[in-house]
Amino acid sequence: MKRVNFVNRRPANFAKQALASTWGLHSRLFAAVPPGLIVAISRVVLLVVVTLLMNRDSVIADDRLHQVTFADEKTKEEQTVSSKVLVEAQDGGLLLIGRDGRLWNVTPEQLKKHDVSNDQFTPLSPKELGQQLQTELGAEFEVVTTK
Repeated sequence: MKRVNFVNRRPANFAKQALASTWGLHSRLFAAVPPGLIVAISRVVLLVVVTLLMNRDSVIADDRLHQVTFADEKTKEEQTVSSKVLVEAQDGGLLLIGRDGRLWNVTPEQLKKHDVSNDQFTPLSPKELGQQLQTELGAEFEVVTTK
């Protein structure tokens, strides 16, 4: 087998050489990959890791049920959502997922009340989701469940 020497090539090929030597892989595995792609991917991975490390306190990993009351952005009416908090921002904003799977972005200005219960967050069952949709859409719509 013939090995390819990356020493005199573009600096982007350094990433290929490092990956190949680190994992003991032959350089032909990376021959079809454009040189800039590996560098771009490694930069993105590094950025994600650094971001997660810097913001590790803002990601909440609990399955408790949260009752969040906020002013709806469009109607300005107060709305309460049974949800799970996915992310709590440093400014107090929340990213929620409701029991129906809807994502809610609540800014600190919109937030009125935030209660945490000891109950576990559980998504709606298909039957419950169908009932909720029927209530929201009205009698002129029919909810059909498929497999």
